[in-house]
Formats: sequence, structure tokens, C-alpha cells
Amino acid sequence: MNEQSSIDEKEIRKALSVFKDGGKLVEVRILAGSKTISGYFTSADKVIEELRRMDEQGKLNRTNVFYTINRLKDECYDRAQHDEFVMIKDKLPTTSDNDVIAYEWLLIDLDSERASGTSSTDEQVAMAEDRARKVFSYLRGRGFPDPVMAYSGNGVHLQYSVGLNNTQGREDLIKKTLEALSILFSDDAVKVDTSVHNPARICKLYGTRAQKGANTEKRPHRMSRIKYVPAHIEQVSAVLLQSLVDDVLPKAQKPEQYNNFNPCKFDLEEWLDRHGIEYTKKSAGDYDKFVLACCPFDNSHKAPDAMVTRSRAGELGFKCLHNSCAGKHWRDFRMFYEPSAYDQTYDSHIEDGYEHHKQNRDIATPLDQIGDFAGQVDASRYDSPRYLTATEISKIPQDTEEFITTGITAIDKKMRGLIRGGVTLLSGLRGGSKSTVLTQIALHAIECNLNVLFHSFELPAKTTLRWFDQMAAGKWNTQPTQWENYFTVKKGALDLIHPWLDQHLFIYDNNHGNDFEAIYQGMVAEIGLHKPDLIILDNLMALDISGYNQRDQYQAQTTFINKVVTLAKWSNTHIIVVAHPRKANGFLRLDDVSGTGNLVNAVNNAFIIHRVNEDFKRLTQEMFKWKLSDPVYDGTNVIEVAKDREYGTQDFFVPLYYERETRRLLNDKAECIHYGWETEEFSQDEEWTTLEGDQLTQMEVLWSE
Repeated sequence: MNEQSSIDEKEIRKALSVFKDGGKLVEVRILAGSKTISGYFTSADKVIEELRRMDEQGKLNRTNVFYTINRLKDECYDRAQHDEFVMIKDKLPTTSDNDVIAYEWLLIDLDSERASGTSSTDEQVAMAEDRARKVFSYLRGRGFPDPVMAYSGNGVHLQYSVGLNNTQGREDLIKKTLEALSILFSDDAVKVDTSVHNPARICKLYGTRAQKGANTEKRPHRMSRIKYVPAHIEQVSAVLLQSLVDDVLPKAQKPEQYNNFNPCKFDLEEWLDRHGIEYTKKSAGDYDKFVLACCPFDNSHKAPDAMVTRSRAGELGFKCLHNSCAGKHWRDFRMFYEPSAYDQTYDSHIEDGYEHHKQNRDIATPLDQIGDFAGQVDASRYDSPRYLTATEISKIPQDTEEFITTGITAIDKKMRGLIRGGVTLLSGLRGGSKSTVLTQIALHAIECNLNVLFHSFELPAKTTLRWFDQMAAGKWNTQPTQWENYFTVKKGALDLIHPWLDQHLFIYDNNHGNDFEAIYQGMVAEIGLHKPDLIILDNLMALDISGYNQRDQYQAQTTFINKVVTLAKWSNTHIIVVAHPRKANGFLRLDDVSGTGNLVNAVNNAFIIHRVNEDFKRLTQEMFKWKLSDPVYDGTNVIEVAKDREYGTQDFFVPLYYERETRRLLNDKAECIHYGWETEEFSQDEEWTTLEGDQLTQMEVLWSE
């Protein structure tokens, strides 16, 4: 084959403008067999000038050209190879890990398995691209922004923007991220390169030719190039990377006596064979991967999507790539086949930890008459003892209490959720995201196959449903409009969301009025019809409760809340009532909730939702003496547990993170919730398209219609 030019100047300029914009310092390194040539540059023009000169002299034939992907110390520019290429000899330094200030890019390098020193066939490049699509789809489903996608000449690169200081902890995070992706996506045909985690990593300079082995028709030398650049390059946070690592990498199992389990001695292969689990064993770096023929939680999830993993230390993990199995790990997998594997004995009072509150009857007898009763009362006339000994109490069966989880992790962990037969009061200043929290709690209940009666007395049913649609869709199924911060759900998704909601969600039609007595009677009927688990009343101030006492608003509110408490107990549901606060002079407290104190006294829980703004920061620092470094200030909103009758929790603040595409309040910045309506078409199977034009090529993900 005829030798061709080794560089494409337009592509080189494009690459440097994407990865080294603003004249950032870069080392360009040329590997020519055993020889190394290096130069440090701050100008794309100078890089191209030097490469052109060498290409014209034939010095780039059978070489490979690379660049440093991360941010370098400025003083490296003053090395001997300043703005020119120099042959590296006599220990002339190139970039070391200590020369790197920060990680700027996470490089995911997908390359085909082939003999060393050879180029890829076209079929092998196609396999690498197909694997890159799967990696991209999976990461986007976890909330990752769009990467830069490029052809290295023999494989495919996905480069994600990051901003991480060069510390040992950050290098470990990058290393483990690549290991996690390798576990999920490496096989005998294509591998994720886990060696590219070091800070001084070099990468193929796009616009230069990949020249491994002989340049043959079957295995040609190809020009590397960028194919996709997102319109807006967003950084991947460390939280998002850590979430991936925690979810995928196997974890050490505590050796517990109750399940006779020790991960170092556990014979995984024997256990899989004993339970008749069909698998194929593969190696993925420092991990063994047992690819399952099908996922036990959904047998339509076929190989290679579900796997059991084991580290060299014996740590075990389970992962299925499908969103419906996102929360399944090794413990869930083992219990699927051995439901009693983790059973243990414990005292029920430790687990339950609840007191049962029983009202005492008022004693109307005057004190001076009490003595006259002494010895005159026949205790035998009572059906059961009025006072119990410790032994008698211990024999009373423990009531089983049920809870509805909220989806707010810290609250569910602290309080076990919302107790059935109870009532929660939710308050907060206007614009504090009360309706957002309610919609999200309702969606979480629906995902748990619970029925919800939802009343929004201020919003028409159409608007309420639009909130549910946007939140249920996920940001990968929403698209921006011409109006700032206004997003619509993509075509086709609503056709799946609405039937899913229909099974469990029932929204009140405000055309029937806001008279609470009429609504109350309707709810009683609905309880018999739909058997709701959760009822939401948003909000008290929009309800007409004047029929209970036209002259005394506080007495009317007392009657209202007592009826709500009675309804919750009778129906074994949980009811959330929203009540607006009065105008507070300082930081909003529970005493500022409008109306009678009986509202707060009657309910099981009281939450206050705050928006994290300058007033919130100032007032909380004054009241609680928090430092500005307190993690609570990282959130966009904070939900406060102001009352918890069961545990006595108060002044417990949980930071949440607003996601504008969905209106969701996330537990952490990396959270990516998938609901049960999603099919593979809407959760993973994106298509890649190229937008041609005068600007840089852009990548846009189009969902299948």
C-alpha cells in the first residue's frame, strides 16, 4: 500500500481546541520504535508547524503521536523540549505523575483483543464501537453527561470531562472507575483498558495516523479522529464516579456466625453449580466474572448483561445492566436462591424499638375521697388485670407495625418511613418545593406498588399530572424548550408512563370543589374502592373547613385534623397534610405553622422543607452555629424532621439536590432513579447521530420512537 501523510492538520487543531482550549500546556510525544521524541507546547499552531515539518521529512512514518490529557504544571514548559521536538536521551525528562496538577479527562479506551504489534481489522473496530455505545448508554442511564467520542485508529475512546485534584485518592477513584467498567463490559473480543488511570496518561493525538504493525488491506493504518463533541461539555462529579464504583465493584462480606459465611473460604463455583445456575467464567483484570445465562430477577435479561463478580481477595458482587435490576446486589442474588442465608436471631424489641401510646382515662375523683376506696374495690370484676408484671408484659404478642418508605434515604433510615395509620404534617415557605417532595414521595410509593390518592387543591389535575410525567420520565426522556428551565417529556414516553400511573395513582378533580366535608365523604368511598396506602392533601389553606366552626378558625382546624387522624387509623393508610406557615420573623420553626397548635400535636411526624439560599445560611448559622463547610449547605433544598413521635427525632436536616430536567430532589448528586414504566427502548437503547456543519461535530442522543 502507498504511504500517506501521517497527519490531518484540521483534525489536530480540532482536538487541541476541545481538550487544550485556551492555550493550556500540553506535551506531545512521538513513539518511534525504541525512540521517544517529545515537545511541550501552549500553541496549536506551533504543534502543527512542528508535526508538519517532521511529516514532510518522513520522520512520522511508522510512528505514533500522543498527547498528555491532564493539566500540567506550568514549569514543565521550560524543559529542553520547549516549543520543539527533542529526541529523549540522557535522562531528559518527559511528563511524570508528579508533574500533573489535576485530572481533566477520564479516558475510557475500548480496543479489540488482537496480537500485539498489529492494527485492528474493520470488524474489530466495529465491535469496539458497538461496545462503546453500550458503555455510553449505561453511563448516561446513571446520570453521566455526554462524552467526547473519538476513533483512536484501532478502537474507540470515550472521554468524560472531570475536575479532580491529583491526589492518591483521586487516582484510586479513576482506577476503580475503569475497573468497574471493565467488569461490566470487557470480554474476549473487546476490553476496557484499565491501565490508563495514572495522572501523566498520554492518549492518541487525534488527527495523527495509528501505525501499528504492517499497513495491509486487512489491517490498515487509520487516521485517528474525533467523531462526537457535545454542544456543552459538562463535568462528571466525583460523587457520580464513586456511585458507579460502589455499585459495581464487589464488596467484602462480613464473616457472620449466623450464616456460616466467610468470603475468603466461600466456594463460589460450587455454590453456583449446586443451585443449577448456568454461567461462563471469564477474567476481567483483577476480577473473575461469571456471566450468567440469564438474570434470576428477569429471565429476559440474557447474557452478557447479568454477572456475578469476585475479586482476588474473595469479595463478591452481582450486577445486571438493566435498569429494573439496578438495586440488586450480591446479597439479593444469594437470597434469591437461599432465602434464609442471612437469617439471624435478635430481640424483637431492639428491632422494633417503639412504645405504644395509650391514653389514660381522666380521674375525676376528688383527692380527699381516694382513701375511702382503699380495700373496697373488687379486682375480680375486671376482665383483665389493670396493672401488669414484667413477666406478664413480656408474654403480650408484639404488634407488627408497617411503614411506607419515602424514597428520601436518610429519613427512611432514621424513621423507617411513614407509619401506616399515621399522619404527617409538611410545611415550608412558598417556593420551598413542597409540591415537588409530595410528588416524589407519591412516585416512590407507586414504584413500590402502593396506591395513592393525590389532592392538589391549588393546581388543576392537568398541571398535577404534568409534574408526575416530568418526574417519572427521567432527564434522559426530557427535552428543553424555548423557555428557560421548562422541559417536556419526549415523544412516546408518555404512552408508557400513563398506563403505569393508572394502576396506582388517583388525582382529585378540583372541579368537584374544596369543601372538606364533601371531600372527606368521597375519600371514605375511594378507600373502599381503590384501597389507597397513601393520601396526600395539598394544602389545608386551600380547603374550606368553615363548616366545622364558622366563628372559630382554630376550632375548625382542630376538628379537621382529628377527622384526618381518625381516617388514617380506620383505613390503615398514611396521610400527608400540607399547612403553610405564618410569616416568621426568623428561621422557620414548627411553631410558625399556621393555625392551632393541635395540628402539630395530633400528627405523628412533622417535616419542614427549606430552600438553601442566603437567608437560610445566615439564619441557620445564627441559630445552630453551623460552619459554612457544613454538608447541609451543599444541597439546593433541605428537609427537616421537626417531629417524630415514634423515635423523638427533631432538628434532623437532610440535604437534597434539585434536578431541573425532572423537578426531582435527589438524595445525592449522583442519584439516577429509574421507574417501572421504562422499557429498554427508553432507558438504554440510544442512537448516535452526527450533526455536520461549520462548528465542531456534535453528539446528540436521539431516543428511538
